[in-house]
Amino acid sequence: MVLESPPRAGEIQGAAWFLALAEEAMRLVPGVKAEVLIDAGEAPALALDALARGATAVRVKAPLKVRAKLQAIAHDCGGRIETQGKKQR
Repeated sequence: MVLESPPRAGEIQGAAWFLALAEEAMRLVPGVKAEVLIDAGEAPALALDALARGATAVRVKAPLKVRAKLQAIAHDCGGRIETQGKKQR
């Protein structure tokens, strides 16, 4: 199961808020494990903040070089980075 934040939640509500919300949801349903995916919008620093706070996955729109660095950091934290692409029709 994936608990996915709304778009740009890292910018609007903050990673700490969404992680607390996800933690409470998992507490209310004992035994359920979920991956927490936070959307950091176009803010790499907020993606790093989310990883540092324990997010297992972060979505961020960033240049290729920045994404590569974020992916390396996420890997070291046991997390992963998703990228935002154009929506397919």
